[in-house]
Amino acid sequence: MVADNDDFNLGVWLTSGIAAILGSFAAAAGIGGGGIYVPVYILVARITPQLAIPRSSCTMLGLGIVNFFFNANKRHPKANRPLIEFDVLLSIQPTLMLGAIIGVMLNRLFPAWLLMAMLILLLGYSGIRAYINTYKLFKREQREAREKHNSKKIEQEGLLSHQNQVNAIPHSIHYSASASEMSGAVSNRDPLNGTAYDRDMNPQSPELARILRKEARMVPWVKVLACMFFEVGIATYTLLKGPSGKPSIVGIQPCSWEYWSITAATVPYFLLLTVLSGMYLNWQHRRKERLGYVYLDGDIQWTPKKCVLYPMVGLLAGTCAGLLGISSGMIVGPILLEMAMLPPVITATTAFMIIFAQFAVALQYILFGQIGWQLGLYFIGTGACASVLGQIVLYIKNKISKRDSLLALLMSTVVLVSCILLAAVGIYDQIVLYIK
Repeated sequence: MVADNDDFNLGVWLTSGIAAILGSFAAAAGIGGGGIYVPVYILVARITPQLAIPRSSCTMLGLGIVNFFFNANKRHPKANRPLIEFDVLLSIQPTLMLGAIIGVMLNRLFPAWLLMAMLILLLGYSGIRAYINTYKLFKREQREAREKHNSKKIEQEGLLSHQNQVNAIPHSIHYSASASEMSGAVSNRDPLNGTAYDRDMNPQSPELARILRKEARMVPWVKVLACMFFEVGIATYTLLKGPSGKPSIVGIQPCSWEYWSITAATVPYFLLLTVLSGMYLNWQHRRKERLGYVYLDGDIQWTPKKCVLYPMVGLLAGTCAGLLGISSGMIVGPILLEMAMLPPVITATTAFMIIFAQFAVALQYILFGQIGWQLGLYFIGTGACASVLGQIVLYIKNKISKRDSLLALLMSTVVLVSCILLAAVGIYDQIVLYIK
């Protein structure tokens, strides 16, 4: 085990400043940024990956915590509900954590050069696919903007024609009509939650009204507590098994029967949580369909197929994160974009996911001395600064354009930049080995 008890020297200040600036773009995109932090810490501070990864993990934890506080009060762009899609977390989190355990174990079997090659290929493919989906989203936004413009133009022409007919009526029977009366428009807003999309739902259903009121809550704490319960399992496993190659806090030796018993117990634990989450989400979906709930573009309808597909995404992302040492958000984000979720919802959801993905890892690094607690807290603060700067990036982005495609473009760019930086680290390592 390598301990990182580095003093707060110029290298620490410099790398944390660069990490905060570059990490602001990862924070704005809702991606943890491990693919950015690790190369920066290695190349700028000239430290080993064994020291860079704990610093990166602490940075991502700080970023995720502050991002949650920023996103907790934000609302869905098309509905009166939170921006964070907590149902996705319920579906993905258990298998994400199981995948992380599997990935860490597989990491020990593959040589470093193969892991680096796999990482570059994965991020390169994810980035290219994300760019393709961003282009499709951009074209769709352009088409919708044209249709809206044409519809508005036709409506204005109709209003003008109607006004001309009114003007031709004798003054004695002339009447004044509001714009909404002339166009025959009726308010689409439901008094229950003030959103336009609810006009097709049955306002007389008390059960549907309860669902809408429940969705409108700022933070569904029951679902948050469920995610925290998932975290208890991975944190307990992490503390009991101990760091790689060392005894745990309760004296369990690596590769002993106790070690493998604890590891094996995580499989039924997380699979049971996955099944329970899927049953709940599918029951909730069937209930909504029965009541005539209207889904929006980008909403997930939790059919049995989706209840299997999304946990598989979590398992893939967790395995890749554990195997290759990157944030799961860098895998999940592009996949959710591929599944046509709205970019603002994706960024908020993956940002919240980072907290649960990194908490147990950072805790292990600090408790087992792989990074000093002062330095760990410092890099958690670095991640917090990156999150604050990320809000400034989002503010500038919204000033330039409110189009979702611009946010998707930022996400795609962060993934590809991470790919390039990691390739640079791989080349740097090979040069160092050649010189030695």
